[in-house]
Amino acid sequence: MKKNIYWFILGLLILIPFRPVFAQLSFPAGGSSLDTAVEIAPGQYQGGQLDWEEGGKTQQAYYLNNVKSGQAIVGGVRFSGNTNVDFVLYDSNKNDLTHVYGGENDMETLTWLTSTPGTFYLLLKNDAINQATNLSLDLKLVDYFDAGSQTDAGKTVDQALPIVVGTYDGYLSGDQGNDTDDYYKLVLKKGDRASVKISPPGQGGLDVALYDVNRTKLDEQQAANPGAITTLSFVPANDGNYYLDVKCSFGCEKIIAYKMEVGGAALPTGGGLMVTEAPGVGQPTTAPESVVSPSTAPLTANSLMANERDQTFLLIIIGTVLAVIIAVVFLLRRKPPEKDGPPMNSGSPAADKSTVGYKHPCVYCDKLIPPNSRSCPFCGKANPQGPIRCPKCNTPIEKGWKVCDQCNFPLSVKCPHCGKTTFFGDYCEHCDKRLLVKCPNCKTEQPPIGDTCKKCKKPLLINKK
Repeated sequence: MKKNIYWFILGLLILIPFRPVFAQLSFPAGGSSLDTAVEIAPGQYQGGQLDWEEGGKTQQAYYLNNVKSGQAIVGGVRFSGNTNVDFVLYDSNKNDLTHVYGGENDMETLTWLTSTPGTFYLLLKNDAINQATNLSLDLKLVDYFDAGSQTDAGKTVDQALPIVVGTYDGYLSGDQGNDTDDYYKLVLKKGDRASVKISPPGQGGLDVALYDVNRTKLDEQQAANPGAITTLSFVPANDGNYYLDVKCSFGCEKIIAYKMEVGGAALPTGGGLMVTEAPGVGQPTTAPESVVSPSTAPLTANSLMANERDQTFLLIIIGTVLAVIIAVVFLLRRKPPEKDGPPMNSGSPAADKSTVGYKHPCVYCDKLIPPNSRSCPFCGKANPQGPIRCPKCNTPIEKGWKVCDQCNFPLSVKCPHCGKTTFFGDYCEHCDKRLLVKCPNCKTEQPPIGDTCKKCKKPLLINKK
């Protein structure tokens, strides 16, 4: 026992000199403008100073190299002195992206999640007439890579990230960056049903849209309220590439961490959900310390085989039960089968097809239409079965209400087309046009609830006559 204690103490004495030391770095002198910026690396810097000069403001400029898509630039600034300091972030073209403005001894933090790699500029400016001393900067690059890919999922179909069946962690910037859309690519086999489930955090609402092999939008689902799970299910009509677009709908003031589950039926060898490029891409990622826990791994070949066996066994049980029920009904009724009458033909082969589920009346023209119709086939209006939803928080509302019962948003609006006051539903009560405006900059259609576009923040052209 004494010998063991001896070796334990000796081991501690050997390890003590090698304890890691997290020393702060001296604050580097920056350039006087973005054109003369000095390169800086992530780290903790201490001891900087911003002097006030008569007739001008002293500033120091830096640039950060090799920032990857899906990385967040996080910078915290603190200083002493009765003054104000402006901390500004610029992109590689020296466009102002975001900034924070702090006073004495305040810790102001700037965060920007980017979907475009490259060089970024940092500028510290003294905006008052006293010296800022003991200036400290804590600069980090935090990885928010989508689906374990070491990159961002991309903002367009051309940049879509290939994935397979499985569960993944993904990230969107919200208002803290330009990572506003995540596009994923699936290689699908014709006729095999696939499904997508998006689970956001409690404060966010996410949209998921589906595009086919021709890049035509097939479906889009929106979260009903903050934190609601969004699901989408479909059967591919052709073999080939299908695309998913995940984006923020509302409640995305900060970086959003979401979980995406892609499911499908048991798939034969050589077909179905598989990736044909980018080896290594598609494995789940380990989330940063500040976000949700990591997701589980995608389904393996063994798990797919086990899933196929389970489904076969379940189908056998269901088939046996149905056969027993049919036999019992046949024995109880004991009636001869009726002869088939002449076939009825409406003149349209499409109209003679059976409809799954009961038809429901359109809320606008009262014609009976198939369930879950996105547009009425008779009058052509969108959302023909309701409910009408609040244009701000997406909560169901009723015609005649003055305000939304959830967010207190006024439900009377001037129509952007005819200028008359109307209930804020889907269509104007006077001109019967849809209550949407198109952003002249990014072409995004949206309800006229503000003067700026919800996506690009540019002014909207709204008829206010």
